[in-house]
Parts: sequence; structure tokens; C-alpha cells
Amino acid sequence: MFFDGIRIRIDKTGKGVIKIGNNCMIRELSWLAAFGGKIEIGDNTNLSYGVVIVARELVKIGNDVLIGEYTSIRDCDHKFNNANLLIRKQGFEVKPVIIGNDVWIW
Repeated sequence: MFFDGIRIRIDKTGKGVIKIGNNCMIRELSWLAAFGGKIEIGDNTNLSYGVVIVARELVKIGNDVLIGEYTSIRDCDHKFNNANLLIRKQGFEVKPVIIGNDVWIW
């Protein structure tokens, strides 16, 4: 694994897990956050500058994947269907994100 620069943030809370495969590159300003969930990144995958990956359940990225700069991949979104309750108090909707092999995201 190769980290390009010192400004890469990796956060895990609760039972959070982050697995990074062989020969991966993570560029500067990227952030990986496993908030109780699991992030799996396959072999030979390249995260360009400023990529954000957040998992409350599962974000799984295959082998040989290229992710362009400032891409955000999250398995969750705020609930906001109750107009009488603050959005931050409504919780999250969570669904796994699975990205296959040999994918280019820009």
C-alpha cells in the first residue's frame, strides 16, 4: 500500500473495520471512515486526491479500481422525512455499496 502524502485520515469507531488490499495507492486528502461498518478495498486499487469513503454497514471495492479525485462513496444517508424533527436527530438509512473489479469512477 502506498500513501501519497501525510494528510490522509483513517477513522474507525465501534466495530469498524478497514481492510486495504495489496498494491493500493491512497492519495493525499483522502478520508476512510468505518463508523461501526466495514470498508474493504481490493488489490491494485487507486484512490485519487480527496476521496471520501464512509461505511456504517459495508462499502466493498473490488480489485483494479480507479477512483477519481474528490469522489464520495457512502453506504448511508440522513433520514429527513419528518419535517417536525431536526435532520440530525432522524438517524440514517443504510444500504451496502458493492463496486466490482476493473471499474473507473470519476
